[in-house]
Amino acid sequence: MTQAGQYISMSKKNKRLVLAIFASFLLVATIIAIAIGVNSHKNSTKNDAAHALLMASCNSTRYPDLCYSAATSFPDDSGKSDDPKAVILNSINATIDAINSNKIKADKILSTENPKKKQKTALEDCRKNYDSSLADLDKVWGELKRNPNNQLLQQKSYAENLRTKASSCKSNDDSCLDGFSHSSPLRELRDFFLGSSKDDAGKMCSNTLELIKKLIEDAQAIANRLRTTSRKLKEEDDSDEGWPEWLSVTDRRLFQSSLLTPDVVVAADGSGKYRTVSAAVAAAPKHSAKRYIIKIKAGVYRENVEVPSEKTNIMFLGDGRKKTIITASRNVVDGGTTYHSATVAVVGQGFLARDITFQNTAGASKYQAVALRVESDFAAFYKCGMLAYQNTLHVHSNRQFFTNCYIAGTVDFIFGNSAAVFQDCDIRARRPNPGQTITITAQGRSDPNQNTGIVIQKSRIGATPDLQHARSNFSAYLGRPWKEYSRTVIMQSSISDVISPAGWREWKGRFALDTLHFAEYENSGAGAGTSGRVPWKGYKVITDATEAQAFTARNFITGSSWLKSTTFPFSLVLVHLWNVAIYSPSRELMTQAGQYTSMSKKNKRLVLAILASFLLVAAIIAIAIGVNSHKNSTKNDAAHALLMASCNSTRYPDLCYSAATSFPDDSAKSGDPKAVILKNINATIDAINSKKIEANKILSTKNPTKKQKTALEDCTKNYDSSLADLDKVWGELNRNPNNKKLQQQSYADELTTKVSACKSNEDSCFDGFSHSTISRKLRDIFLGSSEDNAGKMCSNTLSLIKGLIEDAQAIANRLKTTSSKLKEEDDSDEGWPEWLSVTDRRLFQSSLLTPDVTTSRKLKEEDDSDEGWPEWLSVTDRRLFQSSLLTPDVVVAADGSGKYRTVSAAVADAPKHSAKRYIIKIKAGVYRENVEVPSEKTNIMFLGDGRKKTIITSSRNVVDGGTTYHSATVAVVGKGFLARDITFQNTAGASKYQAVALRVESDFAAFYKCGMVAYQNTLHVHSNRQFFTNCYIAGTVDFIFGNSAAVFQDCDIRARRPNPGQTITITAQGRSDPNQKTGIVIQKSRIGATPDLQHARSNFSAYLGRPWKEYSRTVIMQSSISDVISPAGWREWKGRFALNTLHFAEYENSGAGAGTAGRVPWKGYKVITDATEAQAFTARNFITDWDVAL
Repeated sequence: MTQAGQYISMSKKNKRLVLAIFASFLLVATIIAIAIGVNSHKNSTKNDAAHALLMASCNSTRYPDLCYSAATSFPDDSGKSDDPKAVILNSINATIDAINSNKIKADKILSTENPKKKQKTALEDCRKNYDSSLADLDKVWGELKRNPNNQLLQQKSYAENLRTKASSCKSNDDSCLDGFSHSSPLRELRDFFLGSSKDDAGKMCSNTLELIKKLIEDAQAIANRLRTTSRKLKEEDDSDEGWPEWLSVTDRRLFQSSLLTPDVVVAADGSGKYRTVSAAVAAAPKHSAKRYIIKIKAGVYRENVEVPSEKTNIMFLGDGRKKTIITASRNVVDGGTTYHSATVAVVGQGFLARDITFQNTAGASKYQAVALRVESDFAAFYKCGMLAYQNTLHVHSNRQFFTNCYIAGTVDFIFGNSAAVFQDCDIRARRPNPGQTITITAQGRSDPNQNTGIVIQKSRIGATPDLQHARSNFSAYLGRPWKEYSRTVIMQSSISDVISPAGWREWKGRFALDTLHFAEYENSGAGAGTSGRVPWKGYKVITDATEAQAFTARNFITGSSWLKSTTFPFSLVLVHLWNVAIYSPSRELMTQAGQYTSMSKKNKRLVLAILASFLLVAAIIAIAIGVNSHKNSTKNDAAHALLMASCNSTRYPDLCYSAATSFPDDSAKSGDPKAVILKNINATIDAINSKKIEANKILSTKNPTKKQKTALEDCTKNYDSSLADLDKVWGELNRNPNNKKLQQQSYADELTTKVSACKSNEDSCFDGFSHSTISRKLRDIFLGSSEDNAGKMCSNTLSLIKGLIEDAQAIANRLKTTSSKLKEEDDSDEGWPEWLSVTDRRLFQSSLLTPDVTTSRKLKEEDDSDEGWPEWLSVTDRRLFQSSLLTPDVVVAADGSGKYRTVSAAVADAPKHSAKRYIIKIKAGVYRENVEVPSEKTNIMFLGDGRKKTIITSSRNVVDGGTTYHSATVAVVGKGFLARDITFQNTAGASKYQAVALRVESDFAAFYKCGMVAYQNTLHVHSNRQFFTNCYIAGTVDFIFGNSAAVFQDCDIRARRPNPGQTITITAQGRSDPNQKTGIVIQKSRIGATPDLQHARSNFSAYLGRPWKEYSRTVIMQSSISDVISPAGWREWKGRFALNTLHFAEYENSGAGAGTAGRVPWKGYKVITDATEAQAFTARNFITDWDVAL
């Protein structure tokens, strides 16, 4: 009894512990059961989640259908990932494609439609805007790629850079379209140019901007949530107040110092090195990292000057605003576009000007006549004059700062869609023609996500003497809404009574009155009263200093990062906010911290802690086992949901989805939504290139009028800018796999700016067609049925990048340590934009410049991870494929800037039977020629500027006479041929049947990042051994055919829309003898459809291949196959021919079209299940198992 009593007593004491342990076992068992059950359906769940995310992302954009289309038209890992950045990347790709399409169309109109002068100018303006957008989108794409974890997006200046670039895309698109508004012929050309695309490029710019904005907001929200409550925000002091941060101390000194040593001197009297400014600009170094000062001595320079994109960090230094004058008189009335009318046009980044006047003397009767157009990012003007009448100053896109300047005009004389801040400026309304109404500003923000607008701070708004005496005869207003989301803020300025009491004026009827953002804050003067101001929903009087602070140079143009470098005077903050502001943690947060500390002191018993740990470990193990048991299905579902969510956040989700899925690569299986963005960038580049080709075609074949020709040429220039930007964005995104740099605001802003410029360029192109009915008709021809997909895809890409940045910054904000301290710019640099470096600020103050020193790049050697390369491709040649620092033997440039203008000429002069690599650099351009590299020309390498930039094209075909073999645009026979960053194209079209873009007979030939684009019989892998990696091949019927041993890795293989009644077959392998070691192997690639087929795929059947010869051999393995492929997979050639002797096989493929249950029942077809068997078809084995000395 005693023992029993002791037992009973003991059991009572341990009752709770026993019950707890028993409960823990039950809990563990339950968790394991749930985990197994949950994960048994993981694929479905994850795909659903990814699809939901894609839809959510695209639904946040203005054009969700385009967004979704762009995100899904490149079906790679992004289509199955859970990273919304992929949606942005695909949107960028799609936007680039749309812009390229517009640019191609502009080129086509310019070359074939014989446009009139104004039409030609409008198209040429569009081309320039497109080029700017492409360059910006490229930078955004690259930045997003280089920052996979989005941490850089948490940095405001970085994020603003991305937004600015993306915003410029939309501005450029608007600028393009506006060029077509001046006459009926121009408007007709615009309609012809746009066709049925309805400015998709602009819409896609909008979507991309939205997505990038969202990405930035998410990334920064995370950082803000986790940021320490004890941080101290250090403001700039009074000494440099007002300057943008990007204007460095060095550049500020350049603006202030009278002792500057110029690099060259321009003097109209012949006392300098040059007599014209244009000559000095032409001789300036390209892509300069240091400030290049052009001294322009007192005089009147009658010329039109352009500082192109490659002329960076230029400074114009005059002898005084009233002494040094650059003047011209281009205008719309005499033929041309607003964009083209500029006396001085500045595109190259980092432009500075001091003590000079830019003037257009066309007069009020000539309507639009621009004195200065600024597209340069981080541009600043000090003590300069801008004099004209209508449209004096075109702040086109990107970020600009004007201080101590004088701007005078009549109608919309400060207009455009950059982020522009005017400080301490004199803004004067001039006397217009009778009946005209004066409007100072006409801001062109066409998308609510663009970080653009006009801010006039601490300035003086009044009238010139000629108007002052007649002001009762005219009405004058602060501004009117040029575009739907026009944004203009006037603050802390003096407004004279020349301004009507209503303050602001409508554009037309009720247009934009609810969506614009016009605001005033703490202004003074007889015209500053707000009691009689307009009652519009979009107008407001700001009363909160915090709200007004958003429009200071520091915040609106990230001034603290760059204005210091200009040496120009500036203010970063509001007048009454000059004192240092200190951020202190709230009492509530400190109280919560104290409560947590108090609670943590009340430790739980050790037994409970051990038990909790045990339960946690058991749960984790159970979940891990269950999760991984069904990983693939769930991941696919999640990725699809992410793709849908990303694209639904764009303005054009269908285009977004189409762009994301039209390039089906490995990203379709990943958890990185950045892939969606990358595919959108690719699709956008394609679209822009298409437009560019179209424009060139019109120019060369349609005999456009002068205006039509100008409009088309403008478009091609805009397209070039867009392509360059998108290429940079693409590169940045690829270089930043973890998205960390996106958490840096300045970096994020840079990407946004590039993508935004894409849309801006698109707009700018179309604007050139609005001046006449003839131009509008040409616009319709130019656009055709594309409905301006390029613009819409720019929009999508912008929206996607925005979302990616927001996500990255939200994550960084959440994870940032609570003990972190945010260090702002020091007191001495206040007011400058962040992107104006200290060095550049000193240039404005001093004659001494300390240029930035770039760090050397280290080329990473191939290791085991590169085993996919053929053994015969040496390490040296692999470096040629990977390095950006290659020294060519000769340069080919269509524009004449190289040794040769044609590729054929360079090949003809290449050495025969060379044992060493001979590099022919083929600069960006379209080379319309047939090229042959004969057998004696060995070890030749074609090095282009990018698949979207360097294109060799022709149109030989069978229908017009000849053979399939002879139809090749480029034929390569000489051994050891390499090609990189170039497209081989045949434009004969689907109706011309066989028309080869590239024929390869070269042994040991390799192609990297190349494009092969045609319809039937695109790529003829004729004989010997070839390797294709990271290439894009598109066509309709048998578009990869021949009888070499060819391996395709990491390639995008796209079926295009054929003629009605045609059936699509990707491959037609020609092995005619069972002993031939030939065949086509497609590994780790992406098989899908181009956007034109994607939308009509229900009307056509597509197959992986058919047997051209009796022993045809084709193997598809470890690739993504979209549902464009019919369930049967393969197609007969004719009846039962070769069905028993062919060798068609599939191994470990994925995607909606990869299922083998419904495949053909032929004897020669099989599904490989043994990895050893599949190994025979790898590059190492299939194209290397020969005596390479033969």
